[in-house]
Amino acid sequence: RTKSMLHTMKPDPATLAGMTLVVVLGASEFAGAQDVTTGKLRPDEIARLSPYLQEAAKNGAAQLKKGEALVEKGRERIEDGNGQIDDGKSLVRRGDEKVADSRERYAALARKAGGADNPDKLFAEAKRFRKVASNWEDALDMVEEGRALIDKGNAAIKKGNAEIREGTALIESGNKILADVRTAGLDGSAPAPAAP
Repeated sequence: RTKSMLHTMKPDPATLAGMTLVVVLGASEFAGAQDVTTGKLRPDEIARLSPYLQEAAKNGAAQLKKGEALVEKGRERIEDGNGQIDDGKSLVRRGDEKVADSRERYAALARKAGGADNPDKLFAEAKRFRKVASNWEDALDMVEEGRALIDKGNAAIKKGNAEIREGTALIESGNKILADVRTAGLDGSAPAPAAP
């Protein structure tokens, strides 16, 4: 869109009056997040802006809103990913313990095996081996499930970090647009921000 096209737009004053710069407070514990603190465009400041600057301010506020939502989404995704990793590690640990227990039970049974003197005793012996084998198999499945959950958690953290980086970039861009709008609006000699 050209500057002349923006002059013909009629932004809703109520919408413009409600536009503010978001504030992301506190140090993030997640990679890619940055602190961003800005001021606020007052309704009387917005009312004095040209239609072009009002449109630029609207675009800056939209970027801030989208960026804030992305940062929050990324943080939630990372939190979920950390939970999945913790659950996965717990499953792996329990599965490993059950595998070790199954090995011990099998070794104990093997030491006692071979004393059957009729089919019924042999069937009972075989049944005990089958139970150990089934428990061992379940333990291995538990370990595999835990490792898959850890992989899923790591993928969620990676995606969450990417969302935080993208959101932070949008917040920084929106802040710059609104800072430029304020400067241009208060100082008639200052250049207007570039059209998006």
